[in-house]
Amino acid sequence: MFSDRVELGKGYYLTHTPGMEDLDALVENLNDIEIYNGTLKVPFPYTRANAVAYVSGCLEQNEKFGVPMKWQVRTQAGRLAGSISLHSQYGKGSHKDEIGYWMGKAHRNQGIMTQTIKAFSALVFEYYGLVRLEATIFDYNISSQKVVEKCGFIYEGTLKKAYFKDGKYIDGKLYSLLK
Repeated sequence: MFSDRVELGKGYYLTHTPGMEDLDALVENLNDIEIYNGTLKVPFPYTRANAVAYVSGCLEQNEKFGVPMKWQVRTQAGRLAGSISLHSQYGKGSHKDEIGYWMGKAHRNQGIMTQTIKAFSALVFEYYGLVRLEATIFDYNISSQKVVEKCGFIYEGTLKKAYFKDGKYIDGKLYSLLK
């Protein structure tokens, strides 16, 4: 079985399942137009009700899948700074899944998300039975593309008009990492 805590270095660690004590940090970090612009499902503005729904949804997913699907990036003091998750897009028992992630503004550009993706990928390959991870990134999100490339993900192609957000179609760049 996997550990409840995975050290990332640089004063951060990864743990699963957020709690109600994380509500303020979720609202603070996710009330960020850059995160909204780079994600499909994170609303803006991000409210306390959104944070409560997120925490509840994490607990429901843990029960449904039997393993934590959303892991939290925390400072050594335990404060939530970001998150990485499996989307369960292919269903329970699939050999592949898609990852999604975000990092709070105060914690960006320090290599933390690179460490997070590497550690998370190793964890899900070893303990979740996955052999393929995918990351589909909006075509204009260059910084996120660079992060997955640093982690060994390979660009496979562009999915034209793959997403619809704010009245616009958005192309997605598909990256994969194989076990």
